[in-house]
Amino acid sequence: MDKWSLKIAGSYALALGALYVACGLLEILSRMGVSPFKIDRFIPADPFSGFASIVVGATYLYSVRALLTGREEGLPFLLGGVVLSTILGVTFILVAGAHWLDSWLEGGEFSLAEELRPEIWLFASSLPVAYFTLQWIRASGRPGSFPSRWLK
Repeated sequence: MDKWSLKIAGSYALALGALYVACGLLEILSRMGVSPFKIDRFIPADPFSGFASIVVGATYLYSVRALLTGREEGLPFLLGGVVLSTILGVTFILVAGAHWLDSWLEGGEFSLAEELRPEIWLFASSLPVAYFTLQWIRASGRPGSFPSRWLK
C-alpha cells in the first residue's frame, strides 16, 4: 500500500472513530437525561448500544496514528473497526426489519424514521473503508503477512 492511501484511510478512520464515539456518548447521556442538544428524536436513549459504539470508535481511533504516518500496522485495527461496525449496523438493520414485520403482521404502525439509528448510518459510511481493507487483504499476498495467514 502506498503512503498516500494509508493517510487517506487514516483520515477517514479518524472521522468515523470520532463520529462513533460522539454518537455513543450522546446515547449514554441521553439515557441519563443530560442531553446537551435537542437530539432525543434522532439519538435513542440506549446506553448498551452507546457503549458498543464507543468500542467501535475506539477501534477506529486506535488505527489512526499508524495510518497517518504511512505505516501498515494500523490496518488490522481498521479491519477490526470495519468488522465491528458491520456487526453493529447489520444487527440494527435486522432489528428494524423485525419491527417492520411485527407491525405488518399485527397491523400496527411502523415508522422508518424511528428505526434508522445512527449506527445504521455510520455502518453505511464505513463501507468505503470496508472496500479499502478488502483491497489490502487481496494485495498483500506476501508469505507470512497478516492477511495471507488468514486466507489459507
